Amino acid sequence: MFTYEDGMRPVLDFLKSGEVWQKREITEAILGERYFNLTEADKAERTASGTGLYAGRVGWALSYLYQAGLITRPKRAHYKITDRGLETLQKNVAV
Repeated sequence: MFTYEDGMRPVLDFLKSGEVWQKREITEAILGERYFNLTEADKAERTASGTGLYAGRVGWALSYLYQAGLITRPKRAHYKITDRGLETLQKNVAV
């Protein structure tokens, strides 16, 4: 249904409040009705290794946004948007 690249802008949009969010909360929001509105069956899809397919894609989006300096990890599994991330959203730059 979506790739990790498709999840990057929604992650930035969700984090734009400037608050620190747990990875689990971000994943639930992205997969939920606010963004991709996945069904429970979709959310239950697994990769060959047994991890959640779409939850993993949100995880990859978080990783790449972190590497690009658009979000930060104040502590393990917690994320916050950076000023650069906010600028990217405001300028509507492709991520």
